[in-house]
Parts: sequence; structure tokens; C-alpha cells
Amino acid sequence: MLYLGNQHTLFAKAILTFLLLLVSTLTCAQSTWIGHFNASVAHDDNLTQAELKRDIASDNRLDTQVRYGPRFILNNFQSLSLNAIGGLQFHQEFSELDQYHVGGELIHRFQTRLGFSAPLYQSELAITNEWNDSEQRNATQLKAQFFVTRRITNRISLTGGYEYKQRDTDSTVFDTRQHRLFGHLDYQLQSQVALYTAYSFAQGDITSTALLWSDTPYKVLKAADFVEEDQAFGRARGNTWLSYRLGDVDTHALVIGGNWGIGKGMALDTSLVQAHAQAPADNEYQRTIVRLALLKRF
Repeated sequence: MLYLGNQHTLFAKAILTFLLLLVSTLTCAQSTWIGHFNASVAHDDNLTQAELKRDIASDNRLDTQVRYGPRFILNNFQSLSLNAIGGLQFHQEFSELDQYHVGGELIHRFQTRLGFSAPLYQSELAITNEWNDSEQRNATQLKAQFFVTRRITNRISLTGGYEYKQRDTDSTVFDTRQHRLFGHLDYQLQSQVALYTAYSFAQGDITSTALLWSDTPYKVLKAADFVEEDQAFGRARGNTWLSYRLGDVDTHALVIGGNWGIGKGMALDTSLVQAHAQAPADNEYQRTIVRLALLKRF
């Protein structure tokens, strides 16, 4: 007979009690089923997250995702959403990076008071499983996020928050942990038109990919936590590519974009992302992503 110990027993009882209270609360709460669908096309000018021009590969991709589930109104100040998630991603050249994912998320929204300028707090926990044509990148991803949004005027709102993201894959070189702080500014230009900008600072692991050359920078590979031959880029280009994971990387990202309502529950969204990463051993890279998306709520 397996003995869990007093601490484990108390922890298991606490989890069970929490789940029973959650089920009891949700059974009594009013609920509405809500769905979100998005489809986007994007161009990434540095898919490999590489520094040297010879190692940089760009590509176009198509992303689709559906989130659907009930939102429970707990009281006048808070709600809880449980969503199922499913999505697909396709690349124009590097088809080995094509993937599909499924998962679930829990979203808790609450306010401490009512009113136009009352802050809205939101916490999220999401877990997804991802399957790639390149099996190295098969992953389980955990994302935890908390942020607060406040309306400043009828047109302007501000958001600030924190995110933790963890990926566990079939290959250690793609296992990553990252902490991120972010801020958003949204401006309602017209009733159906909004402009936004965002800045984020992330610290943690990144995985970069480079062609294997006789003069591949030794200082970078020495600073890497793990190095492994990359299946996806090797199969697509017919050369030997190495993926290497670097820790303690600082990444700054700036986003500018716009959102246009085009019908009931539908909108077009376009954005430009400019990222700059600084890694150990003086390794750094620039990355730009241009994206156009169709958003639908149902």
C-alpha cells in the first residue's frame, strides 16, 4: 500500500474540497456559452531567432484557433470562464513546423467596485498539448497570466500585467521557461475603429537555430544550455542546422496595431511586432512579425 504522508494527504483533501466548492458554486451560477474564432496570416522575418544573416530564415504562416465554453456569472463583481481550445498552424516553406494543439483554460474576472473607472482584474491559467510534424517540438505548454485594465477616458484604456510561460517538449533544447511583464494602451478612434500599442519585457529561455558552419561561433555554443540538430530546418533546406537553447535572455517587444469592426461580433485586426533579444555571449537578434487577422465572437 502506497503511503502519501500527512502533508500529501492534507494537500489532496484541500484540492478535493476546492473542486467540490467550485462545482457547487458553478451549479448555482448563471452561465452563457461564448465562442471565439480567429484566423490570421503572418510574415516572420526571423523564424530562426538568429543573429547572423546567413542563419536567418523567414516564412509566411496561417494560424487558426477556436475557444469555446461557458462563462459563469458568480455575482455582480466576478465571473469565471472555462474554455476548450483547439488550433492549427501551417507554414509556407517550413512545413515541418506545422502543428495542431488542443487544451483548456480557466479565466477569472473580478472587480472590487462598480463604476466607469473601476479596474477590471483578470487571471488566466491555460494548458495546451501541441503536436508538430517535427516531433522534437511536440510540447505541453503551461501559461499563467494576471493583468488589470482601467478606463482612463471614454476613448483610452490602459492594461498592465505579468505572464509566466513554460514549455516541456520531446527534446530538451526546446524546453523553455519565461517571465514577461507587459503594458497596453488602447485608443477608441471611432465606434468601430480602435488603435493600440503595447510594450513587453521578457526574461528567460529562447531557442535559436543556425546553420552548421566550420566557423559557427564557439562562444555562442559554449554559452548554450543544450545543443541539438534541428529536424525541421534540416529537412526543409537539406543542410545541417543546429538548435541551441540560451538562458537569461532579455527580450524587448513593441507592438502597434489597429482593429476594425466589420459586422456583428466580427473584426479585422492588423499588427506589427518588433522584437529585440539580448542573450549571453553577446548574442542578439532582431525580429519583425506582420500579422492580419479575422476575429469572430459567437
